Amino acid sequence: MEKRAVGFVHEVLSLTVEKMVEVEKISHFRNWFGIDLNVKDLFLDHPGMFYLSTKGKRHTGFLREAYERGCLIESNLVYEARRKLLDLVLLSCHGLGRGDINPIVLTRVKKMKWKRCIMIEAYCRLKLFTHCGIAKL
Repeated sequence: MEKRAVGFVHEVLSLTVEKMVEVEKISHFRNWFGIDLNVKDLFLDHPGMFYLSTKGKRHTGFLREAYERGCLIESNLVYEARRKLLDLVLLSCHGLGRGDINPIVLTRVKKMKWKRCIMIEAYCRLKLFTHCGIAKL
């Protein structure tokens, strides 16, 4: 029964764009697929396959084989479009298009452009967006 549940969670994560999903969203499908196990415990019992992030109040499950050093190995067009949109929002958020450039912020933005990692995107959402008032996550 546990192998079936692990296979189900693995397939759901591999079908997503960013190879990650909130544990609560997977838990909604437990009854439909006849999985009686706790999905959060499933992530914790298989650390070689999955990574469970417990940042904040959200529990996010990552497919470990899809990431290398925190970056997505095979990115697709949707993921790249999201990253470019985030970069544009960050540039406009810190006034980099108006001439009042802060060198520290510019260094952060350049690092974000070079790395293109999901972890830096999460950092930007939590730290930078809340400072400029764009979104409260």
